[in-house]
Amino acid sequence: MERIHLADDQIVLHQTVIGVLGSVTLAPGDALAEYVNVPTCVYPLAPVPGGDAMFYSPCGFVGIERKRGDDAVNSWSNGHLAEQLSIMLDYYDHTVLLIEDTDGQQLYHSFVKSFERPALQFLRWQDDLMTYQEQGVTIRYSLSIKGTGLAVARLVGRYEDVTHHAFDVRIKASGSHLQRRMLEGIPGWGRETADSALRALGTPIRVLTAPVEQLEKVRLLTPRKVRIMQDAYGI
Repeated sequence: MERIHLADDQIVLHQTVIGVLGSVTLAPGDALAEYVNVPTCVYPLAPVPGGDAMFYSPCGFVGIERKRGDDAVNSWSNGHLAEQLSIMLDYYDHTVLLIEDTDGQQLYHSFVKSFERPALQFLRWQDDLMTYQEQGVTIRYSLSIKGTGLAVARLVGRYEDVTHHAFDVRIKASGSHLQRRMLEGIPGWGRETADSALRALGTPIRVLTAPVEQLEKVRLLTPRKVRIMQDAYGI
């Protein structure tokens, strides 16, 4: 399968331009154009790589599937949503399902109107959303099309940012916090090396982004361990 790639300032798939560097691509006819307060352009995204919007970031290619509450329920029940997300997971580095649940009640009313046993179907919907998340789909919600536009712009900012608050917090010397496991899980590191790196540099993101010459001054961090860390995280 051919991957999406950059060709100069264009985003290309199968020799077809689907975007421009620095802009969010919107599918033709999508109503989001006037609500996304970042640069946009219009290119067909269906049937591949899929989605209603896409953009390139330092974290990779991001695809966004936008669904209104009623549309989300209908496309879920007939299997179309699962098919769309499967295609997007094949092509994008990050896949986002953005559900537009007007006033917070549209999803609820859609289940009541569409199914004889809405409570049971809603539980199945929740289970499927969890399955999508386990496969790598990020799920976000908004309450209006304007909110969806703001959410898209927020996603651009989030993926443009190469550091994140969740990984830039000092943590205790013991415990099994996710941040600690990021370092302990590096082949050849273990708890003692992770502890030494955290004591010297403070937070996991600072360990991962520190210059090689600084890392090699840290106790237990041999040149080999530094190289393994960089290979493991693609640094």
